[in-house]
Amino acid sequence: MPSLQSQFLTSKGKPISIDGTQVSLMDRININQGIVNVRFLSRGGDHLQGVTLKSPKGYVRLSDGTGVGRVNIWDEPELPRFVKHQVFCPDGELRLWNIYKATSDPDHGQADAWTNNAGMLVDQLGKYARRYRCSDGIGEFNPEDIVFEIEWQESPA
Repeated sequence: MPSLQSQFLTSKGKPISIDGTQVSLMDRININQGIVNVRFLSRGGDHLQGVTLKSPKGYVRLSDGTGVGRVNIWDEPELPRFVKHQVFCPDGELRLWNIYKATSDPDHGQADAWTNNAGMLVDQLGKYARRYRCSDGIGEFNPEDIVFEIEWQESPA
């Protein structure tokens, strides 16, 4: 079977089907401004994994008050498994995808995404909650490499 990366290139980034299951490269949450909660549930393997949140025309507010267009949130043993960020998305869309490093050393290696067999199974849990079961790009497709949930709440303008 061709890698997910080559299948996503053919589909131009649109979701693909693997054995009848829809696999996504990234996800989009419809939100203008509000709070986004990320909760890491499980992680396999010994390499670092996480999620990227991106507001292409807005920002994700960090705990120090800084607003950035994109933030990588890592599931590291010494960090909390739950984080909350305020987001401002004037185009009404927050994008997210899983990320990983091919090394277990968090201080070395670059963050990778969308390579080899990286992909996400997206489960809608409620109107404002989803679970992501993600395969990193290392080895065969395994949607249990990292599992996390995202909940969001829109704030009035």
